[in-house]
Amino acid sequence: METPIAIALIAGLQVILLTIVQSSILARKERRDAELKSREKAEDYKRQDEVAARVAAAATKAATAADLLLKAQHDTIARTDEVARLAAAADERIAAQLTETLEQGKKIHILVNSDMTAARTAERNSATLLLLALRRLGAATGGSSEAELEEIAKVEKRIEELNQILADRLAAQQRVDAGTNTAKG
Repeated sequence: METPIAIALIAGLQVILLTIVQSSILARKERRDAELKSREKAEDYKRQDEVAARVAAAATKAATAADLLLKAQHDTIARTDEVARLAAAADERIAAQLTETLEQGKKIHILVNSDMTAARTAERNSATLLLLALRRLGAATGGSSEAELEEIAKVEKRIEELNQILADRLAAQQRVDAGTNTAKG
């Protein structure tokens, strides 16, 4: 009976060996799976680190770009403010020059008008004296010829024209004076 015991022993040993081999294979497989998982985790962490590094680099670039844009905006605003300041100063200078030019123009206009009024008044006074002289001459000589009467009519017409011109100038000057007084008040 040794054989059946030997067979049973061999069969038992086979089962034990098979169990040991299977346990060993299973343990190796679990170690290999654990190593694979560990490598996959390490690779995943590495990929995540690389992505995080790229994101951080992109964020840094974006922050730098934002800083540069903000600086450019501040520079543009400063330049715009300077241009506005220079334009305002130029406007003030031009306005002062324009005011001075207008004042000089008014003075010149007043002088010219004054001279023209004086010249027209003198012309009217001379024409009036001429008319008086022609009438006295006609009265002293007993009458005026047809040519003298035509000249007298021309002088009378010119005196009327000059009276109208002087009246218009006076009215215009009164309007200007009234406008100046209104502007000052």
